[in-house]
Amino acid sequence: MAKSFVIHNNGYYYEAWYEPGLEGRRVLKKRPIHDQSGKSVKRRDEAVLLLHNGSSSTGYLGDRQRASFGAFMPIFRKYLLDKGRKEKSIKIYCHDVNKAKCFLPQYLQEVKLQHIESYLSSLDIRPATKTKYAKSLSRFFSVAKRLGLVIENPVDGFEFYRQPTEINPYLEDEIKRLLASATKLTELTGEPYHAFAVLALQTGLRLDEYVNLRWKYLDIDKGVYTICPDASWRPKHDHKRIVAIPSMSLALLKGLSRDAEFIFHKNGKKHHHFTRDFVNAVFTAAGVKGDLHQIRKTCASYRLACGEPIQNVRAHLGHRSLKELEAYIGVVANLSRDMRGFFDVNTKRILN
Repeated sequence: MAKSFVIHNNGYYYEAWYEPGLEGRRVLKKRPIHDQSGKSVKRRDEAVLLLHNGSSSTGYLGDRQRASFGAFMPIFRKYLLDKGRKEKSIKIYCHDVNKAKCFLPQYLQEVKLQHIESYLSSLDIRPATKTKYAKSLSRFFSVAKRLGLVIENPVDGFEFYRQPTEINPYLEDEIKRLLASATKLTELTGEPYHAFAVLALQTGLRLDEYVNLRWKYLDIDKGVYTICPDASWRPKHDHKRIVAIPSMSLALLKGLSRDAEFIFHKNGKKHHHFTRDFVNAVFTAAGVKGDLHQIRKTCASYRLACGEPIQNVRAHLGHRSLKELEAYIGVVANLSRDMRGFFDVNTKRILN
């Protein structure tokens, strides 16, 4: 069945959904919502709870004016699952809420902003971590509000800490050392360290995107790779995008074996540990500190310095807004000929 929702008609609430009809038109279908006693439901909050949980609010949560953290947690989890949230994100939300519930009033309706502020101020942690906990609680109570269990979200009004973006791209000497060490490791082991290093620096993809790179989504002729969700993996924000592969990286990818589904693999399976090997081996051999996220920042900084339009870089990296990249503008200046040749996506010149 298609995704259902609640509608009101003649004083009662119904479960409704759309089904395909003639000539591509959608047809609205509905059926009454009944509580555990078989009576039609007249309250919206109870109808929503029944739709999401298959049980009445009186039977599952007790008095809706006295809903506890423990009783609402399964509903919160199921709501996020129904919305397509990733299991990892749901686990983080639930962990943060469970950590806080012992320090807050037992019932959701009794929690106020001052309780949230008092709890967070008692924690001896970084401001950014407090913000993470506050955001999890805000999501928890926003779902409770949507389901009619609280009138207002008690986290509204909390001053979230905005951590400034730290831009620390690699210097030219560090980039050359990384590439040189990756080349030596490839010669010694036969593993595609060099291809991975060049691809990472030129494209700046995310960790999960490297791990899930597959040959079937790479168009060699057009020189593009399609990042898209499928049955086995979902990218950040479930956002599909097409990434242009620079000519140098594309040439290296063409030289790799295609005897497995994944581009970077071990024994035919996607190589979860290849990125760890890259950081531990290549970075150690080069004497450079950092990680793949710093390489991502390096890619953005140098491509902007080469004159690539910021909207193109945003689309390539998969950022939601241009503001996320504004801090990168001007960080790198006076590029050498080698660096311009390496990071300018319109050039075919290969860095020695």
